[in-house]
Amino acid sequence: MTVGFVLRDLSNPLFAGIVKGTDAFLHDKGYSLILTNSDGDPDLDIGHIRLLRNRKVDGLVVSLQSEQQPGLRELLASLRIPVVLIDREVEGLELSAVHCDHQVGIRAAVDHLLELGHRDIAIIPGPLDVRASRERVLGYQKAFQSRGLESDERYIRFGPYSRNAGYDTATELLESPQRPSAIIAGPTHVLTGVLSACRDQTIAIGRDLSLVGCDEIEMMEFVEPGISVVKRDALLIGRLAAEVLLDQLTNNAPPRKEIVPTEYVPRASVAPPPAG
Repeated sequence: MTVGFVLRDLSNPLFAGIVKGTDAFLHDKGYSLILTNSDGDPDLDIGHIRLLRNRKVDGLVVSLQSEQQPGLRELLASLRIPVVLIDREVEGLELSAVHCDHQVGIRAAVDHLLELGHRDIAIIPGPLDVRASRERVLGYQKAFQSRGLESDERYIRFGPYSRNAGYDTATELLESPQRPSAIIAGPTHVLTGVLSACRDQTIAIGRDLSLVGCDEIEMMEFVEPGISVVKRDALLIGRLAAEVLLDQLTNNAPPRKEIVPTEYVPRASVAPPPAG
């Protein structure tokens, strides 16, 4: 009556809601949750999966740092318990997953920026080796394509989910001769790095640069200007992961995927590009 949760980064506010949704559903069904934190280290992901397997948990919910870590696929294939991935896919394995429809939210954000006159739009989606980042870029590209425009590959900047990566990438973009007029920044840590870079270069959000974040946290609505965001329902993600897992445990159901929508919420951080 125990489920393990391999969490890639406990410091990410999104995961508080996901874990809460998972734990609440499991608790109602008489299950306990064991939580591990990999702190962004893909080797720890593998170590925690092995640890929880050895603790004889009944199933696993897994949020991976990387989908391509050496030994990961073989380890997951060897498990004899149900596994539900959070917004990840591992090539060659048919595992249950709760995926977020990042394309819809990002496409709506880019559509809004294009309507306002932006063309030089950068995106810092996260690492290339995870589904969420790739889906964000697909939404970005489709928004341009739907208007008969070409996106500029120089503005697509994959990188780690970290404040330092967000800061370094934003600094490079803002100091380049082809400085973007808008940036879409991946999850919270990346956004924090972008905001720090803008502060250090005295760039006014909503005037000198339009900015969109991914994943809603409380500060985004109340900082000045409010940060536009592509949001998803963390509690729903967690609850669906628990539902799918228990369906496999109690009903011997086959692996399945659930899709959680994303929504673009415009705020004052997005405005027409500066003149000239």
